[in-house]
Amino acid sequence: MQEKLDKISSEVEAEREANGARFKELEDQVGKAGTEEAQKAFEAQLARERATFEAKEKKAADAYAELEKKNSTILERRRKDLVGLALENAMTKAGITDPNSRENARKAFLFDHGASFAPGKDDETTIDGDHHTVSEVFENLVNTASAYQQFIPAKNSGGGASGSSSGSPAGKNVVSRERFDAMSPREKADFSAKGGKIG
Repeated sequence: MQEKLDKISSEVEAEREANGARFKELEDQVGKAGTEEAQKAFEAQLARERATFEAKEKKAADAYAELEKKNSTILERRRKDLVGLALENAMTKAGITDPNSRENARKAFLFDHGASFAPGKDDETTIDGDHHTVSEVFENLVNTASAYQQFIPAKNSGGGASGSSSGSPAGKNVVSRERFDAMSPREKADFSAKGGKIG
């Protein structure tokens, strides 16, 4: 696509230079014409050639604009694909496996940060204005922002580690107070309805 754009630009520029020389020649002939009739003939020829060139130039400009629009669409689609792929990998790395959590994290991240990323020098890794990758930004969010921490599955507080026979609840339905407070009202209600405990 870029090659086509460059080709159109170079062709228009080459034709403009060639026609510029031709127009100058006709203008000289108009000035040197011996009779009024000859002068009018050269002026008419000059007008025709200028009109022909302008029509070609407009056609080329329209074709260039259409190609540029398509090129921009393709580049934007590719940018979004790169950001999306990097985000999927970042969510997996963070341990987000639940499909609903992944979808909610995806929507939140793309809404808050998606537009700030663009392909970097290698044209494959997207970075933001501070030269941070999607993975770096997402990792920082899940470590510092409660809105993103809620997507991380609660860690088991029990298990085979030594120690405690205190009867603390253990297992999948146990979360810390901090994690529980970060939930939305609906998530808290669902969590409690499923027998969830704060440990």
